[in-house]
Amino acid sequence: MFNKKYKKVIIISIIIVAITAFIGLFIASHSTYFKYNDWWIIGQNAEKIEARYGQFEASLKHPHSEFPKQGFYEIFSISRHYLGGQREYFIVIFDDFGIAIETRRGGYPGG
Repeated sequence: MFNKKYKKVIIISIIIVAITAFIGLFIASHSTYFKYNDWWIIGQNAEKIEARYGQFEASLKHPHSEFPKQGFYEIFSISRHYLGGQREYFIVIFDDFGIAIETRRGGYPGG
């Protein structure tokens, strides 16, 4: 039915579409920072997140709860001796029940 040339073009086209779809899904699910899957993190508690990605480098606690308010992973750091340096964090925001509701990039509060 199809000659070899058309079969080859169709197979290559399917491979290109599949790779493009995979890259698109990866970028969408890791939109805040490539190391952390935002889609997986949202809805998880701090224990599950730390089991998968390691202990938070810093965290802020809710004033009237045992659950964290925010968890921080450092993603970027520059040492500048005269300025003290610059750091950027991947931040996980938790609700009052300790469930992750948002991810973002930013600095450490007060830092």
